Amino acid sequence: MASKGTQLSFVVAYCEANVPTAAQHRLQERVSAEYGIHVEVFDGTTISELLAQRHTFWIAEQYLHLCARVMPANPDRPEWYEADLDRWRSDDEPLISMGQFVDLAGCLRYATSHREVVEDLPFWIAKMEPLLDGTPLLIKRKAQYEIVVARLRGLGDMRPVDPLAADFIESALETDEAPVLRDAAVLLMYCIGARARGVTAHSDERLMTWNRQLTDLVQVLLGHDPTPSRRCALLDVLATLKLQPDLDAIRESGATYALGPSVPRWSTADWNAAVSSGEVRVVDVLAVDRTGALDALAELVTYLDQAPLFPVATIAEELRLRATQLVDDSRYDAIVMAIDGRSAEVEGGHATAERARDRAITFLNAGRLLESLRDIHRARSGWFSGENSRGMLLSALMTSEIYGRLRLHAASKYYALVAAAIVQHGDLYLFPQALVKAAAADYHQGTWFAATHLNQAAIIAHMHLTEQPFDLSRHVPLQHALFELSIIEALATKAGPPYEQFVKDAIANAGVEELHREIVADIQDGPWWTDLSADELSSKIFSELERPPFADSGTKRSIKWSALGVRWSVEFDNTYADTLVGERLAATAQIMLADLALRDPVLLPGAVTFSVAAGTPASEMDFQYQKGSDGARWEVVLPSIHMRDRDEYDRIARETLTVVHCAVREASVLPDERLESMLFEALDAGVLSNILFGVPFAIAYADSVKADDFARIPRSERALVVDDGRTPAPVSILSFPETAGPGHSLEEGANQAANRYEAIPRLLRSTLPSLRRDRQFQETVRTLRADGWLDWQILVAVFNVAANARMKATPPPRSAEEAQRLQERFLAPEPVDDPLDPSIFAPELLHEALMRSLGSTLHNWGLEIPVNGVHFEALRELLTRRYNYGVDDVSHIDPFEPSSNWVVSTGECTTSSLATLC
Repeated sequence: MASKGTQLSFVVAYCEANVPTAAQHRLQERVSAEYGIHVEVFDGTTISELLAQRHTFWIAEQYLHLCARVMPANPDRPEWYEADLDRWRSDDEPLISMGQFVDLAGCLRYATSHREVVEDLPFWIAKMEPLLDGTPLLIKRKAQYEIVVARLRGLGDMRPVDPLAADFIESALETDEAPVLRDAAVLLMYCIGARARGVTAHSDERLMTWNRQLTDLVQVLLGHDPTPSRRCALLDVLATLKLQPDLDAIRESGATYALGPSVPRWSTADWNAAVSSGEVRVVDVLAVDRTGALDALAELVTYLDQAPLFPVATIAEELRLRATQLVDDSRYDAIVMAIDGRSAEVEGGHATAERARDRAITFLNAGRLLESLRDIHRARSGWFSGENSRGMLLSALMTSEIYGRLRLHAASKYYALVAAAIVQHGDLYLFPQALVKAAAADYHQGTWFAATHLNQAAIIAHMHLTEQPFDLSRHVPLQHALFELSIIEALATKAGPPYEQFVKDAIANAGVEELHREIVADIQDGPWWTDLSADELSSKIFSELERPPFADSGTKRSIKWSALGVRWSVEFDNTYADTLVGERLAATAQIMLADLALRDPVLLPGAVTFSVAAGTPASEMDFQYQKGSDGARWEVVLPSIHMRDRDEYDRIARETLTVVHCAVREASVLPDERLESMLFEALDAGVLSNILFGVPFAIAYADSVKADDFARIPRSERALVVDDGRTPAPVSILSFPETAGPGHSLEEGANQAANRYEAIPRLLRSTLPSLRRDRQFQETVRTLRADGWLDWQILVAVFNVAANARMKATPPPRSAEEAQRLQERFLAPEPVDDPLDPSIFAPELLHEALMRSLGSTLHNWGLEIPVNGVHFEALRELLTRRYNYGVDDVSHIDPFEPSSNWVVSTGECTTSSLATLC
């Protein structure tokens, strides 16, 4: 045929006899060389092997008359599937009903998403195809949808069914049925995915045209005032369409949207598990209208109460899969909470907790620690109410892990100790893992005696509770414990007594002396610390951990961390009772701050120190504020727990939280009502249950570290390494926020600058003309401008110096009325032809006046100075970094130019119009 001009590229030859492999290769090479055609030979052996497969055995059974009992062994497939397969193979009845479709669809979907039966897909598709003709439109559409999805997901190619996909979507454009539109939107997403894989002939233009047409249709239908249930369904479709990749925008951006032709043949559950584990990730591509999608979902959740039958499971999954793409929108969390609330009503708290856990894992794999923490707390609460002990335990361990990554080690230790305290009999192997996490928290805080004790307990428990306990490849927590003990032992040996003996005894008591020596000996080129002196090794460790090693060897303890621009410190005596309240306060503060980090309490940079002591059981708490040189100091007395009673636990937790609350309020410049609202939001979201997770800190601590264990730790008047006062650096997401502060906008900043340029010259109508003629003041202006001052800042400083000079002899107000009159006088225009002496406007006085004006600038943004005052340098840093202070400006006439023709109005300025001047 090739010699007659017929175009051939592939020839298959079947023969019953076996053809030697060498002969096959010679034939293939010859035909390929002469005709450019590939030949594939199926001989007797090859045909036998093919017919022996289960999905083709029916050919041998029907045409070669083999009996069914010689069929190959059944793979691991469900009995229902095998029964349905046998039934449908022998069923030749015409397909006409919805019942037949439903029966077939279940089998087709199973074969589509399970690798072990994918060879059956051609059979199921062939069985489904008769439903495409001569059946009601409803059945036809459903059959079209199932066949297209099976071709793409199961067989990896949509091209053979491109016409079916097009017919479905075009038909959907002529309907007003929300379920059909939903299927069309999903099918369109499959088409877009197929386009990215190169397995469809549909063009970008056609796909995006369908998206726009479907979107327009849904919006028209929404305008017809549908019922709540129908509105929810339409809004769901609209959100789906708007979240689809925008192929036009992607192309215009220069990016390439390509997935590659090979995609795993996984079920939805497989994909979800792969995303949760980090095996695959959701790619963030340009969407059609992400903001519009959240608009639709935000509207949808407002109708849920009126649409009790509307299902939200698919929306919940979409929100989880796209969590990292959507979470930065302020509405995302409220939408998630509303969807979770509906899910809890329908499926129960356990299902909602699982979804929150899955979102937490998604966020954790993406490095979004704060969002992950928020959702794992929600998951924990759901499992707690559902009495799922394993769920609570795993969530506590994950919570400890997240706090550790946030460098909030006191909180990490608390959750690790709680995990150890709530382990049930069936999960005992997790007990040593919990203790290892608690030890890791102490290791990073520099409390190495405590870390040694907990690692010893963890290893002993590990040897008793795990299988093959010495197999390090199976037990990563054991590796961590031994690594930490190796570093601790190295420094203890160099430091000598009492450190050396305590650590060596712990390693011996744990029964891992030999294993420990082997690990150290296996270090390539020897341990890095061998040639370092005790001081050098201590210095290196202090530099890396930012906490002194063996920080619990002295009579005093401190826990330090950084969060939200503030350096936090909890100080206490190194006694058992004081340690219980000190670590409890530190854990509470860290848990609260991590929660507030997503709410933005607008804290002033600086330092907050808690000096805490244990009060007697059942005593009242007491705390007092003191202003320090660079921040606040709180003297705190917290009562110890005196009984194992839930009311007592709640009281202790609330009192500890009250101390933290007051410290946050003192550090924040938010108005009281806004901050209180934020704190109440945190309480409503469950922050108190985060602080008290079933077991109080003191009880969880005492379960793992008895008072006698604590007493055996050696102490001295002076710790091994002196704490030089440094505070560990925060992780980036807990550092001082660099985002614009609440209420800030470039437009408002410009308006404030323009207002100052307009109003202050009116107030300085006598002094400002005099200053324009003064050479010394002109030199001052040049100097200040060189230092980065804007003209409006110079004007503000000049005004404040002038106003204070005129009111120097005025006595302080004795009533609110006098204060009001004093303010009006302060903001009144100067007397005409009564300039102040230019010499009083010295640079140092202007600088001081500008600093004191920062309080008024703060008020301009709706913020307030804390009750106990403020450090002006901290205030200036806040305003500069978050409110564009010294940056926001407008074009203006030079107010200090000697030849300026600035016309000064003699009109009066009201107090309200001057509110943003100073």
